[in-house]
Amino acid sequence: MTRIIILAAFSFTLLYTFACHYHTTVTGHFGKSGFLTNLLTRNGTDNKSQTNSEIIELGYTNELREGSHDESELKINAKEINPEKLTETNRVNIIENTSDQSQPSKMTSINETTPVPATQTTFPEENHGAARCQYNLEWTDVHTEPVRGDNHIIFLETRCVLNDSRTINQSGLIIHQRGACAVESAAKMNPNTKIYLIYTCSINGRLEDSPEYVKQMLSYSNVRLWKLDISDYVKDTPMENWDFTGKVKSSKWPLFHSSDILRYLTLWKYGGTYLDQDFVILKSLDALGRNYVGAQSPGYIASGALDFAMDTPGRTVAHLCLRDILRNFQGQSWAQNGPAVITRVLELICGTKTINEMTRKECLGFAVYPQNVFYTIPYQSWALLFDESRTSDTMKKVEGSYGVHVWNKMNSEKNIDVGSKSAYSLLAEKHCPRVYWNCGPTF
Repeated sequence: MTRIIILAAFSFTLLYTFACHYHTTVTGHFGKSGFLTNLLTRNGTDNKSQTNSEIIELGYTNELREGSHDESELKINAKEINPEKLTETNRVNIIENTSDQSQPSKMTSINETTPVPATQTTFPEENHGAARCQYNLEWTDVHTEPVRGDNHIIFLETRCVLNDSRTINQSGLIIHQRGACAVESAAKMNPNTKIYLIYTCSINGRLEDSPEYVKQMLSYSNVRLWKLDISDYVKDTPMENWDFTGKVKSSKWPLFHSSDILRYLTLWKYGGTYLDQDFVILKSLDALGRNYVGAQSPGYIASGALDFAMDTPGRTVAHLCLRDILRNFQGQSWAQNGPAVITRVLELICGTKTINEMTRKECLGFAVYPQNVFYTIPYQSWALLFDESRTSDTMKKVEGSYGVHVWNKMNSEKNIDVGSKSAYSLLAEKHCPRVYWNCGPTF
């Protein structure tokens, strides 16, 4: 009898070891217990990261642009590049080295053969209670600074930029479910692009103590993290001697305005694509090319999706955006430091205030894409994304978009039951399934 018991125990050990090995090498990151497999095998030179900003900080209203647009301010900004009056000749000289001023390629959907992760990442019911393989996640496995000039996508999480104690009683990486969805959707639909989350809150405890949906977000092999400390972040930039903390603290909307400023500073430092945390990305962004922004309406440029390459014209636009903030920051104005910044700069560069005339040809290589690329659902119609009776029409509206801006500032108190049939729920289920199915009963 004793021999039988020993033999049974030995057999169980072998089976358990084999099951763990099989799960990590075959199923990889698609299972809940294997979500860290990819992270553990990454090396520090991978330069993959992700960025995210606080869900309630992002998502601008479609107010009329605020701030000054007089010619004297435009000339002040132009002087930073060329001391002469910005004539057509000088505008051309600013970006004479632009490598590609051609029109963007026709917008197409991503290759249908792109690998798609499982839509359900939790264990099937029959496996509940079964032994699971255990992994240790070190934050150094995913902590990588963006590489200057890479074609990456960046999100910002800025809730702690002024006060790092806001999440002191929470463990792991803290990000809202919908913000994590934005990061996952970008990673899922752009599998060959590095996705960075630049965050400001310190991580308490271990990274593996993060909520399950955060760990599922981190299971994508192209996602990386980078910690932002504002005193170091502004060094060797045009904002080094500017009182960032003082200016933002005096603002009527400190969190919103810190995000406004940091998106332009981040693109000046690293280049690439910046996205608000309240997007669901539907396609690869590759077809959009480089150096662009999206129009929120026929008369309004938004700053929720920005792409600045590290060469001209993107570099010129990034430089002028920072100079504009340094000279024109207004803490009592909502849009002055965000969408109004890119608007004023493009009016200068493009030589027009008419958005539909802001083409790559007129803007010397920079593009303003129409509303249907990122902002098909205007802020006034945000409720369509939550109305199950309008789901069919809403899904048809966004069908050709590259991303859907969901206006979290307007709907942050509006919960979605996981498994419901609202448009937002269906978009999340398809494009950020790991977060969606692991965030609890509400999304």
